[in-house]
Amino acid sequence: MPVQLPCAIIIVVSAASITALRQLAFRICADRLASMRIERCEKSDRMRASVYLTRDDNGVLTEAVRSFFPDAIFERPSSRTPV
Repeated sequence: MPVQLPCAIIIVVSAASITALRQLAFRICADRLASMRIERCEKSDRMRASVYLTRDDNGVLTEAVRSFFPDAIFERPSSRTPV
């Protein structure tokens, strides 16, 4: 059974933006970042980043992503999302 962390944020961006997204998450979340899983979306040039935080960030990362990546798509985490 996967470990449930308090906060999971799923963000989809273009493949060209994934490195910048990763750097932004590390900078903004710092010690709250538990892990991050990056995978290619099927039949697309987009990438999915599953960001797992040890505690809620009160929307700070979400707002930063919306500011830096206006075309980002946010998905709801599923109970099957692995950590």
